[in-house]
Amino acid sequence: MVTQKTLSIPADAVIGKFCYSFSVALLRKLESLIEAGEVFVTKGDPADHLTPIASAVVSKLIEQISYNTHGFGVQSEQTLKTFVSTVREFLAMFEVQK
Repeated sequence: MVTQKTLSIPADAVIGKFCYSFSVALLRKLESLIEAGEVFVTKGDPADHLTPIASAVVSKLIEQISYNTHGFGVQSEQTLKTFVSTVREFLAMFEVQK
C-alpha cells in the first residue's frame, strides 16, 4: 500500500530537472531491487558491480537530487545504504510534517 504524503510542492512539478514523483518512483524501484537482492552482481573481482537496472536507477537518482560527490559510486552495501538514506532525507524536505 502506497501512502500519500502531503507535499510543499506539486508532486509532478519540475524544478531545475528535479521531479519529486519521478524521484519517488526511482527510489521505490531501488528499494524493491534491494529487497529482492538484485542490486549487485559480482564479476569475479573483489569489487561489487551494479546490475544494469540498478545502475540505471541509481544514475537517474543521482541526477534527480544532484548528488555530485566527486567520484561517487555505489560499490558496496554501505555506500548503497548511505545513498538511499541521503535520497530519503532529500525527498523529506518536500514532505509537510503533520
